[in-house]
Amino acid sequence: MPNRTFTEMLSYAIDREREAAGQYELFSRTAKKPPTKAMFDELAREERGHQTRLEAIDSEALKSCSQKQIAFSPSSAGSEGKFDPDMDFVAALRLAIQKEEEAARLYDSLRAEAGDDKLCSLLSALVEQERGHRAKLQDELDSVVLKDY
Repeated sequence: MPNRTFTEMLSYAIDREREAAGQYELFSRTAKKPPTKAMFDELAREERGHQTRLEAIDSEALKSCSQKQIAFSPSSAGSEGKFDPDMDFVAALRLAIQKEEEAARLYDSLRAEAGDDKLCSLLSALVEQERGHRAKLQDELDSVVLKDY
């Protein structure tokens, strides 16, 4: 992905949040264990919340940064890897972890260019939340992979 304006990258982030929420909702519907289902339900709600928060950013907050160029390169797995309802659970968790890492990097890139204190604060919070999602997914992956050992 070539350099894009801050506003274009914000739109990209909103699309990624919508996509992530839908994927977690799908995982929740197919999860066999109640704790796993609950984790995916929670992640879907949080991603929908991120989408709402990003969509609510007002033009005043964007005034100083809307046309700034953002250098952001999605990871090859994150940009090409697609969730597939038929993929095995471990592969889905690994892909979700990569996408959460990518989301945190994206918000960190946007935060570095944001000129508004409220916007910086929002983006910093999103970085931390995406890192928290990654940690939850990693814990789930560890419990699935290590249960046989």
